[in-house]
Amino acid sequence: TNKKPSRVALCWSTTMFALRLGLTLAPLAITLFGFDSRHGFRYFVGMGGVGAPQPSLTETTWSVVMANNRVCTVPNCAATHFGRGYCVKHYKRWSKYGDPLGGGTEWGAAQRFIEEAAKTNSDDCIVYPFYRNPDGYGWMRYGRSQKGSHVVVAILANGEKPSPKHEACHTCGNGHNGCVNPRHIYWGLRSDNVRDAYRHGTAFGLKHSPRGQSAYAAKYSDALISDIRDALKAGETTASIANRTGVSQAHVSRIKHGARPQPSPAGSPQDHDHK
Repeated sequence: TNKKPSRVALCWSTTMFALRLGLTLAPLAITLFGFDSRHGFRYFVGMGGVGAPQPSLTETTWSVVMANNRVCTVPNCAATHFGRGYCVKHYKRWSKYGDPLGGGTEWGAAQRFIEEAAKTNSDDCIVYPFYRNPDGYGWMRYGRSQKGSHVVVAILANGEKPSPKHEACHTCGNGHNGCVNPRHIYWGLRSDNVRDAYRHGTAFGLKHSPRGQSAYAAKYSDALISDIRDALKAGETTASIANRTGVSQAHVSRIKHGARPQPSPAGSPQDHDHK
């Protein structure tokens, strides 16, 4: 008579069958779904996953698949693979912008630019090409904090601040235009910075700062402002003056009600470098 297999033997045979089946189908699964060493089988490339590695159907061995996933798939990037076929940098760009090359400044580009600027022998202003705040000064990450790019280049070229009271001062008067030439930057006190601001004519917002057409960022001549005031006194409407002079009606209204004769950019004094 045929003896029924025991429950233990049946479980054992089923387990071994599943294991053999898994080992047989694993290379095919890797080919179809892609293998992410950090997250495992987490994405499907056969349906057109964005930028994911797509090995051919003939590449069915573990060694070939793992070799294709060790480095980032972005051209000319040899960084270690992190996920979705990308290194950490390109993975985060893909996650945020939908494109591994999307976004703004490439990581490290600002740091490399400043390091090169710190070695310059040129006497011309070097304009920081990356992010600049509303006052015109470049900003970048340095260490664990955000600093002005002119401050960072001063640190690299001249060493750390002599004291917490020292500021990165410009001799060229173009700090508000993003100059980071270390030959134009020195460590000075607040009084030195204010003196330079008056000397360069960029001390906007300070007591006794230049007014009228001599003010920093002045848009209109004193003669034009005087003409507008005379027209207002004669009874001409703000709309008519605006159409005739090209000055906005809002600004004509400000002149009418005694506001400053020039529009004022918001923020701190333009030549006052950030600590």
